[in-house]
Amino acid sequence: MNELSTETEETMTIQKVADILKKDNSTIRKIGKSLFPKKFNNGKITYLNEKEVTAIKLHLGKNSELAKTNLEKQLLIQQAMNLQQEMITELQTENENLTIENTVMKPKALEYDKFMCAENVQPIGEAAKVFGIGRNKLFKLLRDNKILMENNTPYQKYMEYFKVVEKPVKIGSNIINKPVTLINSKGLDYLSKKIIN
Repeated sequence: MNELSTETEETMTIQKVADILKKDNSTIRKIGKSLFPKKFNNGKITYLNEKEVTAIKLHLGKNSELAKTNLEKQLLIQQAMNLQQEMITELQTENENLTIENTVMKPKALEYDKFMCAENVQPIGEAAKVFGIGRNKLFKLLRDNKILMENNTPYQKYMEYFKVVEKPVKIGSNIINKPVTLINSKGLDYLSKKIIN
């Protein structure tokens, strides 16, 4: 396949263009005259530059058998790059729009968010039921993992997961306050991930 190239401003005759484009001289001359009337003078040899040859070729229509000029190649590359950039932009937009609300997990995620934002607390015994183990077993597990002290109150570094309240207890004729450890939703989440397997 012949190739039209220009490092500098090269030109070629109508006949050369006709040979490369596999068209007759009169067809190229006719198209050239309609596109560039000032360029064509009767009796003189007409020289065309790459842009003019590209314009004539485009006027002839897209034909894969025709030689591509460097300008056409650059235009094709630019079109491909523009298309690729459009695709990248579309994918980025699609990616940004993939939020948790657009997924199958939406109902579960929303329920989890509501659960985690809840400010209520519950007794450790109720938490044990959630995990499917007994109350005493959960207390032992928390003491063994150094989360609760011997009196079943949390160590300071784990206080964000628990709430300790005083519960009045009658012992004989006396009423004393006894600490009761309650667990919050954040604590349940922590235990489910770190302790309960």
